[in-house]
Amino acid sequence: MPKLFFQRKGVGELSFNIPEVQLAAPIVAGLEGVGQPRFRYQGMDLQPGPPGWQQRLKKPLFFEWQKIECFFEADASSPFTAPYSLCINGLPLGIYSENEGKKVRLSTSFSLEGAVGYTDISLLDARGRQVFVLETEVFPQKLDYKEDFHFMQAEIASMVYNLAFDLLKKTYQPQMPAQTPRPLDAEWLAILSRLFEPMLQSLDRIRRQPWTSLKTQNRLRPVGEVRKAGGKLLRWIQKHPQYHSPHRHNHYPLGSGLHLTHLPDQQKLPCYDNLPNRFVYWAAKRVMQQLEHMQQQLRSLNRNALHIQQLSRQLRDFRRKLSLRLQDEMFQNLSAFNQPDTYSAVLSMAPGYREFYRRFLMLQKGLSLYEHGLFRMSYKDTATLYEYWCFFKLLSVLTGGQQVQLSTQSLIRIHHNRLQLRLQKGMRSAISLEHPNGNRMLLVYSPRFATDTFAQIPDILLEIYKPGFEHPFRILLDAKYRFDSKNDSASPSAVPYGPPTDAIAQLHRYRDAILFSPRQRHEHGSTAAKAFGGIVLFPYPGKAADFIDHPFYKSIAEVNIGAIPLLPAPQGGHYLLRTYLHELLQASPHSLYEQVVEYEKTEHTRVLQELKQKVLIVPAYPQHRQSSLNAFFHQQAFPLPWQRSLAQQAREATGLALFDEQSSQLVGYAKIVGLDFALAGEGALPELTRAVAPGQHKFVLFSLEEVQPVRLFCRHTSMRPFFTTNVFALRKALASGEENDLKIQDYQQLKALG
Repeated sequence: MPKLFFQRKGVGELSFNIPEVQLAAPIVAGLEGVGQPRFRYQGMDLQPGPPGWQQRLKKPLFFEWQKIECFFEADASSPFTAPYSLCINGLPLGIYSENEGKKVRLSTSFSLEGAVGYTDISLLDARGRQVFVLETEVFPQKLDYKEDFHFMQAEIASMVYNLAFDLLKKTYQPQMPAQTPRPLDAEWLAILSRLFEPMLQSLDRIRRQPWTSLKTQNRLRPVGEVRKAGGKLLRWIQKHPQYHSPHRHNHYPLGSGLHLTHLPDQQKLPCYDNLPNRFVYWAAKRVMQQLEHMQQQLRSLNRNALHIQQLSRQLRDFRRKLSLRLQDEMFQNLSAFNQPDTYSAVLSMAPGYREFYRRFLMLQKGLSLYEHGLFRMSYKDTATLYEYWCFFKLLSVLTGGQQVQLSTQSLIRIHHNRLQLRLQKGMRSAISLEHPNGNRMLLVYSPRFATDTFAQIPDILLEIYKPGFEHPFRILLDAKYRFDSKNDSASPSAVPYGPPTDAIAQLHRYRDAILFSPRQRHEHGSTAAKAFGGIVLFPYPGKAADFIDHPFYKSIAEVNIGAIPLLPAPQGGHYLLRTYLHELLQASPHSLYEQVVEYEKTEHTRVLQELKQKVLIVPAYPQHRQSSLNAFFHQQAFPLPWQRSLAQQAREATGLALFDEQSSQLVGYAKIVGLDFALAGEGALPELTRAVAPGQHKFVLFSLEEVQPVRLFCRHTSMRPFFTTNVFALRKALASGEENDLKIQDYQQLKALG
């Protein structure tokens, strides 16, 4: 465990015990390429440590979520005023020194949490004066967090603008360029990917039907061939005496024996060198320059990252397509465009030019979205950006197959003729989706559940409504941009890394609090089959497919709570999530609700089970009433003449009830423990079967548990040859005294009766 010790006479002594962090193998390898981290201090002097301590300072010391022990003892002659407090990046931790006799000491441990990047750890006195400050650098568990940051920001921007364009298309609103000077790079790339092909189409239309102006050109021709002489003819004749001749042949007489041989013939020719075409050429060249700028930006990032390579190839392809179109004849020999503020009706109204102009303005100024911090985050906000990205990635995976259609959304709305992005922690935003198979989905960011204590606000909620079921199957998702090492996990596994265990515990707390809130209890026990799942999304530092063997992935099938890797990567990072969601959408409603974790065997679950348990109600034989009652109550057996319609019902029945026609009531009920077949006069009840049906008639013999006497009048229901009901209907009828309750066959009928 590295230890930093600082001391200065007249100030005091300060030490930091820094535990070693267990890092993933790819990260350990990546540390070799990291330069010397930032390490500056002021207020005290660093004291020498054990052998090799100077070399240790050249390597990363501090990591996110690392627990650090701190001890400070003030010098008796210190000019600073107690109590002392500890701060990180200027924010107090609420930790203060205490007086221990004549000593003033501060002893505590603290976590760096997600303070990735340059971080200041400072010690302040009671007056806010700085006693000591350590300027260092905190590294994340994922050393490629910068690449992740740019990838997530670009992908979020793309999906946001897709939603914006979809909203504009559905509401017939015009596309509204913003009034800002220029969009950020992530926004620009998102808009470019959506507008580039339409921009090429409008450029192709311009090439097919270019706007031309007439250019006046004077060509010297013999007088006999001139169609329209140029202006200021007399002055031209005076300046060009070489075209005066004394000969008369086909010459124009001037007088004094002179004739004019040639004149300037004025012609008007079509010309492409006009303001609209110069603008189109200038705008296309500007887009090419911006593409080159973006490629230079990408070169500064990790070139080996797959998504960086793909984006770079895409930008090169964009430049190539634009360059080929600018080689058209109409763009050759154009004058320079130096009138950017000049208005042109052609750019606003002419086909092709109008669309190109509007798309270029949108590309330069961005779509008119209200200012949102999403595009102005720093690297310290990577964890928050990961939450946003997970929400949009879920939307992308759900709609990726082009089968799921977006129905409604409250994420983007039109406000004061501008688009507003409503995505913020603590503020509910929802998107509704519809699947061709009838499934309806509701994806909610920052949902809010009121409980008996305080509101529960998980990161993301996915509700799946199955056809025929009023209440949804719900999945709570918690996004964490971190992971635990093997030794930190509560579940032993051969997979070395897993999700943060505190996030798994948080999902359990969410589910318990939400399920046992007053509203949920009412729904759960009466009219709704409630199902809750919980998934932690985290950036697993290996191949996502390797995580299948982790206990927290297997626990999804067992208790509906677990973890799924979700990596900010263009390919393969969401394989397990896509598989999980696909199975949920394709599963039948009954198989989904069977996954519910039963909390103290709820009333609702018992009702569903009893509805499936069939009960046969059979009449006592009128001619042998006493023998029938004796067989049912004392011998705990009862025979029924075999018939084809009875065979299947007898096998599925779990209980048998006896109906006495003489008193028109049910008189007894017992569970069936055995089933047998016998001829009349044989088996357990030879006298009764021989009396009921002499000869070779075949009987079904039911063996029963202890019989319970019951009483229910049934004057309007025929029980011959038998009547089929279920345990729940029988229990409800006995409690209410209503024979019609015996006719409840399934859950839908139960809901209809209220």
